[in-house]
Amino acid sequence: MSHGKLKYKLAVPTVVIIALLMALNVAWSYTSQREQAQAAMREQASMLTRQLNAMWDFMAINQDRINYDSDGNYDFKGLHCSIVGLSVSNHFSQDTDYKIRYVSDRPRNAAHATDEFETQVMERFRQDASLASYDEMAAFDGQSSLRYVTPLRIDSSCMPCHGGPAGERDVTGRAKEGLELGDLYGVISVVVPSATYDESIAQNVAREGFLFFALIVACVVSVYFFVNRFVTAPLERLKNAVRVTDGGRFAVDVKDVRGDGEVHELAAYFQTMSAELNALYDNLESQVELRAGQLMVANEELLRQRGQLEAMNERLSEESRYKSDFLAMMSHELRTPLTSVIAFTEILQEQEDDATGERAHILGEIRQNAAILLSRINNILDVARLEAGKSELALQVVDMADVVNSVEAALEPLARTKGVVLSVEVARNVPLITADPDKARRVVENLAGNAVKFTPAGGRIDIEATFDETAGTVRVAVRDDGIGIEPADMAVIFDKFVQGDASASRRYNGSGLGLSLARELMELHGGTVEARSEPGAGSEFTAAFPVDAGRAVAEGDHEGEGRADGTHTAG
Repeated sequence: MSHGKLKYKLAVPTVVIIALLMALNVAWSYTSQREQAQAAMREQASMLTRQLNAMWDFMAINQDRINYDSDGNYDFKGLHCSIVGLSVSNHFSQDTDYKIRYVSDRPRNAAHATDEFETQVMERFRQDASLASYDEMAAFDGQSSLRYVTPLRIDSSCMPCHGGPAGERDVTGRAKEGLELGDLYGVISVVVPSATYDESIAQNVAREGFLFFALIVACVVSVYFFVNRFVTAPLERLKNAVRVTDGGRFAVDVKDVRGDGEVHELAAYFQTMSAELNALYDNLESQVELRAGQLMVANEELLRQRGQLEAMNERLSEESRYKSDFLAMMSHELRTPLTSVIAFTEILQEQEDDATGERAHILGEIRQNAAILLSRINNILDVARLEAGKSELALQVVDMADVVNSVEAALEPLARTKGVVLSVEVARNVPLITADPDKARRVVENLAGNAVKFTPAGGRIDIEATFDETAGTVRVAVRDDGIGIEPADMAVIFDKFVQGDASASRRYNGSGLGLSLARELMELHGGTVEARSEPGAGSEFTAAFPVDAGRAVAEGDHEGEGRADGTHTAG
């Protein structure tokens, strides 16, 4: 900020405000003086018309005394009231700037005819008989003037000359108009020039303008002086002190700064700040050395804790690998005997003669439970492989109809045993896709097996495969009318070892890995799995397989690194 900028910032608004006030005052003063001048001209015109009316009435009352001699003989002297009024008004107009006219819109003499303004006013008087006068500022002979008009109505003194019968000659030899009492015959028109008043108003306005201009000059000078002495000069002193401080010298004394109020407080605060900065600078080196030592100790502690965390993470990773390897090994060791049990059970079932006997029922239970156990072991094995990063996609051309039909064949016995209807439908436009057939079957089987598990007897399960051309995916939807899923559980149903609420976990068997494994296998393919459900009305799970899983994985955020043999690895 320059030395004079603050002065100007204060002076300019002050000048603008005073100038606006001056303009408003001049406008108000001009308007009020104009109104006062118009009122004065109106009063003068009114006084003239009253005097002329008084003279008119005097002449009308004394007509007999003027026209009759002492012997009672009538001798018209030509001093008729209208003639006297016209003569007096003409003499008055010649001696002054005022114009007084007796006029009518149907005059006996064309010289006494109304002009356009007077004609309009007469029409007003005819429309409003109570209107005693009318005035308006208007131009007359090129000059601004007040035009004042009063009506001349027929009274008893006017009847000898203007009454009836119409056409009869009056004492002046002119034909009577046949008017009646109260009829409007003419007007007295007074023109008062406003030049004198306008000149006086202009002088008053100029005088007020000069006074306001002097006030503006005085205000500007005062603002400049006081702001310079009590604001800008102290601020300039503080600015110089700041420059000295900025150069590294903190021992600055600003006690000699003059100023009141906020400026004085600012100088005091700056003095205190300068002293504190000077003291801080004196002890800065020792404080920096102390803080550097503390930071070094803290850094060494952070490095030690970081090493501990890295060792702990290494241990946890190793334990996780041990767990995954153990689960994979145990699952593999359990799959082999279970496969043999299922195979021998199927052989015994084929050799059983009585398909409805107790022995056949026991063999069916053995086969069904062995198949359930094998499915759970397969889930555990797949989860372990996924966590260990060893699960691979063996991409092949897959017909989704074969996948759905194989799932139907595997789950039909279990659904029939529970009394649940299992229906399968594959749309005709479903194309062949590139996917891992075993893992695709596992996804559909887990979704359908989950539906069989939570659908009571008498229920229905529909498996439908369709093609979404827009998204380029084959959608396999599994719908059931089972118990459904609570809204609060929808967010966790795809988590590991989760199976709805606690009551459902106690009522229905299962490891809680089916849906989690289905989602991870779909992500491995670059696809998705979605769920919709209404408690008590059933659920719908939809797996969307990309037509080309290899390309989807390569373009996805979790793309895997391709192998030369066409397989892809999770992890």
